[in-house]
Amino acid sequence: MSYGELTEVLRKVPTIGVYSDYSKPLREYKAKQGQQLNKRTIMLWMGDARNNYLPSEEKIFKDLCRRAKKC
Repeated sequence: MSYGELTEVLRKVPTIGVYSDYSKPLREYKAKQGQQLNKRTIMLWMGDARNNYLPSEEKIFKDLCRRAKKC
């Protein structure tokens, strides 16, 4: 991901009245970028480690980590 792409993503992140929800971004990442992960990829997923009782999509996260070299 380029600096410009990262900036665009961060610009879209809501900051008021929102709660952690990893399910939607994980599903979107898998659909858009998941096939590009390989054993040369290092995936860094940042967040507050809370999901506020929403679906965690742990299976998707584990699948993405299995594809990458490091997670």
